[in-house]
Amino acid sequence: MADKPDRFFLIVSLLLLTLVFIGFAPTFYLRGAIDVSHLPGLDIPGHVVAHGLFMTAWFVVFAVQTALIARGNNARHRSVGVVGIVIAIGVVLTAMGVAVQFPARAPAAGFAPGETVFIAVANTFIIPIFAGLFAAAIYFRRRPEIHKRLMLFASLSMMAPAVTNSRLFGALLQPIAPIDLFMLLAIGVLVALIVHDVRRERRVAAPTYVGLGIIVAMFAGIGGVASSEIGATYHDWLASL
Repeated sequence: MADKPDRFFLIVSLLLLTLVFIGFAPTFYLRGAIDVSHLPGLDIPGHVVAHGLFMTAWFVVFAVQTALIARGNNARHRSVGVVGIVIAIGVVLTAMGVAVQFPARAPAAGFAPGETVFIAVANTFIIPIFAGLFAAAIYFRRRPEIHKRLMLFASLSMMAPAVTNSRLFGALLQPIAPIDLFMLLAIGVLVALIVHDVRRERRVAAPTYVGLGIIVAMFAGIGGVASSEIGATYHDWLASL
């Protein structure tokens, strides 16, 4: 089955792009077309807008890149990859600004105290994980089986804001806590990747195990720190900056 076109990563990239659009449509992409006047904190600072644009560009380029590979256009894939590097740097730099400013502006944006601690801690974990996975993907760019999985894991790690900060997902899926929704998404993608590996290669690829370990460690770290006194102290320190 390995000689057939592999469209798994294209399908997942389009899924993530769609979820990002749906998650932020009311307050970002379609804020003028959807009535959200009843929601608090609708004023979006410039640094948040910049981060939103870089993140949008990241998921668009990720989808384009997987489409190019699915069509066998490796040369164009490499050319677009240079643009992806610039975008990834922009994602990290703007994410750092958002992370630092979030605790101070969270109350006016309608987030509860417990949510702000969790998101502040999550941001701190997610940014270096994304940066590390992306850097590793660039290092292994000549090893497609590693490169594409690391790019997928990097993108998946940045999906937390789309499902944990989104007012739309929170309103539609009230019985499910935002972090649980993100966990379900991550687990679903990882399980699908394992099934893909077994069906295509008759085994689970080693990079898939690595990604699974990183995602599990990320959730464990975020949950453990956010529920501790360390998380609360860290949040208060950020809020005081």
